[in-house]
Amino acid sequence: MLSILSIDGGGVRGLVPGVVLEFLESKLQARSNFSLNAFLSDICIATSAAPTYLPPHHFETKTTSGKPRKFNLLDGGLVANNPTYEALSLLVGDNLDFFTRKSDDQNECDVMIISLGTGLAKKGKDTDSGNVAKWGVLDWLYRHGSSPIIDGFSDGNMASADDHTRQLLETFKCNKKFLRIQDENLTGDLASVDLSTKKNMDRLIQVGEDLLKKPVRRVNSKTKLYEELGDGRSNGDALTCCAKLLSDERKHRHGLPT
Repeated sequence: MLSILSIDGGGVRGLVPGVVLEFLESKLQARSNFSLNAFLSDICIATSAAPTYLPPHHFETKTTSGKPRKFNLLDGGLVANNPTYEALSLLVGDNLDFFTRKSDDQNECDVMIISLGTGLAKKGKDTDSGNVAKWGVLDWLYRHGSSPIIDGFSDGNMASADDHTRQLLETFKCNKKFLRIQDENLTGDLASVDLSTKKNMDRLIQVGEDLLKKPVRRVNSKTKLYEELGDGRSNGDALTCCAKLLSDERKHRHGLPT
């Protein structure tokens, strides 16, 4: 099974997917003991290292021969704020067999993608075309604590990645194993990428915990807005299923009973 874990950039808002990752890891640890080449903390810090907000992040991993490999990373949003589609393209390349290959039950595509967002600022009422037409350069650069022009690029990037991934997976009937977890209604300090007060970070953790209880949703191809799938599952339920699939896959590769 091809498995992809994608995490958006978002400064201190990386705490939101961090909570979701902690939940997923707890489910995996309950099934088996394993280690990753890089700590999830390093991955989250690196993908949130937005220039001018947070410093670049350095960490090292070891190759199979024990040699250290150094990483000096900046915010992934510089290239792709939602890296799901890039990861999918990199792993699959021209080999579409990944999408035609079936899982053991022969009913589902053997691909699973978990995409974690760091939250989006709730859109204000002043973003209709009439008001925006009156904005000057400074309004585009900074307005009500955010930068509309930067937010527009990053939000558009994420929406496009969601939509392209959904279309590709639906084409090959793989969309049942695509899980996107995102909160697009952050307001006030919660929408900041660098406000690291204890109060704000505690609130971001709460956002992540609340997301686990919310229904599974997906972007509507026409409106580009998130809508509930209506299958009765919460994000926590879906992650629990993903953890079982990942655990069973690892055991299968090592010839262990599932």
